[in-house]
Amino acid sequence: MTKNLLLIFAFLFATISIRAQYVNIPDLEFRTCLKSKYPSCFDNNNMMDTTCSNIVNATTLNIASWGSIVNLEGIQYFKSLNSLYCQHNEITSIPSLPSSLLYFDCSRNSLTSLPDLPTGLLYLNCSDNLLTMLPKLNEVLGVLNCYKNELHCLPSLPKSLFNVFLDTSFIHCVPNTTDATFYNQGTTGESWKYVIMPICNSSNNLNACTVTSSISGRVFYDNNVNGILDAGDCYKADIEINLINNSEVYNDSTNTNGLYLLKPENLNNYNLSVGPLPDFYKAIPVSTIIDFTTAGTVVKKDIALQSALDNPDSLFIYGNGGFSAGGSYSILIPGQTSWYENGAINIEYENRGTTIISPIITLNYDSSLIRYDHSSTAGVNNNGKSLVFTEPSLAPGESKIITFYFSKDSSNGNPTLDLWNFVTTASIVNNSKGNVISFINQVVGILPIKLTAFNAHKELDNSTTLSWNTTNETNAKSFVVEQSSDGIHFNYEATITAKRQNSNTYNYTLKELKSSTTYFRLKMIDADGKFSYSDIVKVSLSNIVNSTLEVFPNPASKWIKVRISATELRNGSVRLFNSEGGLVKKLLLQQGVQTIDVSNLTPGIYYLQTIFGSRKIMIVK
Repeated sequence: MTKNLLLIFAFLFATISIRAQYVNIPDLEFRTCLKSKYPSCFDNNNMMDTTCSNIVNATTLNIASWGSIVNLEGIQYFKSLNSLYCQHNEITSIPSLPSSLLYFDCSRNSLTSLPDLPTGLLYLNCSDNLLTMLPKLNEVLGVLNCYKNELHCLPSLPKSLFNVFLDTSFIHCVPNTTDATFYNQGTTGESWKYVIMPICNSSNNLNACTVTSSISGRVFYDNNVNGILDAGDCYKADIEINLINNSEVYNDSTNTNGLYLLKPENLNNYNLSVGPLPDFYKAIPVSTIIDFTTAGTVVKKDIALQSALDNPDSLFIYGNGGFSAGGSYSILIPGQTSWYENGAINIEYENRGTTIISPIITLNYDSSLIRYDHSSTAGVNNNGKSLVFTEPSLAPGESKIITFYFSKDSSNGNPTLDLWNFVTTASIVNNSKGNVISFINQVVGILPIKLTAFNAHKELDNSTTLSWNTTNETNAKSFVVEQSSDGIHFNYEATITAKRQNSNTYNYTLKELKSSTTYFRLKMIDADGKFSYSDIVKVSLSNIVNSTLEVFPNPASKWIKVRISATELRNGSVRLFNSEGGLVKKLLLQQGVQTIDVSNLTPGIYYLQTIFGSRKIMIVK
């Protein structure tokens, strides 16, 4: 019996020891501070339990102005920490920081160095210390405050920076282009002063700072076709820029200000390429060789988007909105009140054509159910059933938003409006519940474009899928698929009957191609017999036939898994396109199985594309 009790006691002791892991916090002041905040996480010997839920799950730790904390050893056990405020102490040493950290303020201490920064850090204030250098800055950092240190040089700056606070009496130049706004402050309490920081070169690099090789520039709509970024030219976001040398691939997508930034790591010549491009546009230059054979080479190259067709018009529209419970107001009988609901409909419109346009946007509404109040922009004409707004001038690439405000009495049983997000080209579509508000297919002044996208995707089983999107095809009869081996002489392949609705998506699959390179076009036939041809798309068969890529589940709603078994695909780029050819995701393939989050994608057909072909994926909700 005694033996059994001893065994039970030993088992329980071992279980408790495994569950709790106690460590000593060497800095007395830091230990006292933590114990005051998390008393249940310390034992009688002042040892901290690193598995304590209050420690593990803490998201914010504020120990600012505690007074005399010197060492932050122990902070690494705060596994969920998002914000750490430890300014105005006497800290000289910081261990590795929690990987979850987003905001870090360690200003007004005695730090001579910083640990590696977490990859997700958004804000860093390390001002008023004794720092002589900064660690590598992560690629999502937005704010850097580093004035009043012994800093003479900055590391490579990420494209994500928007504010940098520094002391220009020490720092004279920056290593690369960013969209950041720079401010100078020499001493604590001094007013910030906006400054323009030049890129380091042989004449201004007085401190012999190391400069990282980089290329940067802006992608813009070149409205006057002069190849120069002029005042009034609009920037283009989400354009992919690639820098390639054999197996090396660096890529970036432009931000809202059209900026891209690439930093090659080796001394080589690289090919700079652009794409996919917006419909109707070409890039100048399309591709070019960049010489990075000398360390510290900094290149600035803007990319102009110029019309590739004869001045097509195209209007992209995005809408969302709905109603929510508001307050109360008097109706009919004085003193009698009823709950009302108010709501707003936002319509964002963008000129995706190549000419200046003046679109007229019409929004129909049912005045028996809802009441129009006002809009965010003057000049809206309300006739009691429709709201008509004329945009006087919209330049290529320019986008604007107009908001319409409504109210309705919710006491009479009227259904609550729930408007889903929608997108369309050259039309507004009906996408509401209960027909409280309807969007009619009318954008006066814009030339309708029947074919908004036409793509050919080579599948990994060597079949080919043609996909195309249309709008305003109410007069359409059919689409004839034609193929050619030389791009000149085309033969009949199939006829697809038109759906004759406002917006449609079509797909047609060919099991086997007749030549290594095959060209396709669509013959679009109207009900009156008139017809026109689409642009020509091309597909080339790969010589590699043993490469395999599996995608499952398909259809998918929240995620897809990608499995590769071909070494040729390992470390290669894979991109996910929507049915209109727009890039929505990109990642680097690894051997084995990877998971891609698709929960935020709208339902529809997508294409997962590798260097050898693509797989069609259906997203459902």
